[in-house]
Amino acid sequence: MECVAPRLCFRPLLQLDSISTYTMTERGLSATQAQEDFEATSRHAVRVVKALATPEGSGATVWRTIGGPELENLDPFLMLDHFVADHHGAAFPGDYARDDPIYVHPQTQAFRSPSQRTSNGHLHATGFIPTRGLNGEPWDIVCWGCTMDDCRSWRQVIIKHAEMPVYQEGADVPIGLQLWVNLPSQYKMNAPSYKDIKSETIPTVFREHGDIEIRIISGASCGTSVAPPSIGGCWYIHIKFHKRRSVFNQELPPGWTGFVYILRGSLSIHSEIFSSHTAVILSSDPKENHVSLSAREDETDVVLFAAEPLNQPIARFGPFVMNTKEELQKALLDYRMEINGFENARKWKSSIGGR
Repeated sequence: MECVAPRLCFRPLLQLDSISTYTMTERGLSATQAQEDFEATSRHAVRVVKALATPEGSGATVWRTIGGPELENLDPFLMLDHFVADHHGAAFPGDYARDDPIYVHPQTQAFRSPSQRTSNGHLHATGFIPTRGLNGEPWDIVCWGCTMDDCRSWRQVIIKHAEMPVYQEGADVPIGLQLWVNLPSQYKMNAPSYKDIKSETIPTVFREHGDIEIRIISGASCGTSVAPPSIGGCWYIHIKFHKRRSVFNQELPPGWTGFVYILRGSLSIHSEIFSSHTAVILSSDPKENHVSLSAREDETDVVLFAAEPLNQPIARFGPFVMNTKEELQKALLDYRMEINGFENARKWKSSIGGR
């Protein structure tokens, strides 16, 4: 979809009646007050996490912000990885995920994941193979978690998965994002599921002069609402500033956790400037209902995330995420013993990753 100057995210800071009889002084005071009111309800940066490049997988590079040593989690967000397969053969042939919706956003090229089931019917790996052309941009949203055998016992499932970049002649280096969002405790034993969202189905809004492009993966922006694809979802909005000094105003639910990750270029929020590979954690005062983003460079590329905090305890060991230490120990023991839903999990190999 396309719209011109959407009211929701491109509203002017001040609107004055053209036939007003205000004096210039009154107009000036009114404009100043309106600007102050706008800034008072605008979110600002409360923390900045600069990612460090880390080798991971098989020759790939990961820029991690949330989930790293500087910021272990940001309720309900558990991890954000910006990964780059910067040479042929770089990949993530076998990883684990546990109890969290995983949102995978291939920015360029494609990443493949296997779909395999064990002979006993318990799900140990589930996935998809997205298709795209060179001009496409698939957004693949995956929810991997646990399932229940019956009302008396938990069938805990570890999901081992692989992400394999598909290299194409003359195309950009494959890059992507992987976001982990914590699940509310009552849903942690839900059956695993995934949803593949094709590029052409994502609502896309363009500013009047084409200086800003907004892709609404989930959430509400520019008069368009897209429901999160799974329990434990979040607002996920991709913003491309094609021209410097372009300004984007996005409304956010009061009190929600929100942050911006800068993929490329640089951005200013409340006159503070932030560069690429940076997560900017936003304030969340209940009276703050929006954030104003301004590009400092041409082709600045950012993603905006927001979600309601869960305010629940977290017990975590690597990719295993539960609510209590006892639950975590039980899950780890089940995995080591290969019981209670973990049958064959340690022996599982990716058909595309070979491990």
